[in-house]
Amino acid sequence: MHCVLLDPSGSIETVCCEHTLAAQYLGGPLSIVGCIPELGVVAVGLRSPTTEQVFPNLPASNFDPVQGDVLLVRTDEHAEPRSVHAEEIRKWFDAAAIQVKPEVSQDLFRVRTRSRTASARRDTRRSKKDASIMK
Repeated sequence: MHCVLLDPSGSIETVCCEHTLAAQYLGGPLSIVGCIPELGVVAVGLRSPTTEQVFPNLPASNFDPVQGDVLLVRTDEHAEPRSVHAEEIRKWFDAAAIQVKPEVSQDLFRVRTRSRTASARRDTRRSKKDASIMK
């Protein structure tokens, strides 16, 4: 079965590894650290990594911050192991980088700004109300 190894140096490579042997391949107990739902891929990493190095530019919307190697595995709708290859993961990373546009960040900023403004108005109203009660 083919899986994809994300190395902290930034390399993405196809490796031959049975899903049931992923813990042995990475060198210890595993934890799920992310996924790529549109590809049916789950990312696993070591629970207690031996390095502080992190794979560069993992999209935060799909992955937790993870130290050390990350192994991407795929299963079908019946939980049967399926191969995943480095080329399709590289294409996904390229497409994900294109989709993360400044407009998205600005929209999120606008939402946060509105929330803070509304919150500030509520605080001001409370302060005035508290001041009138204190008189």
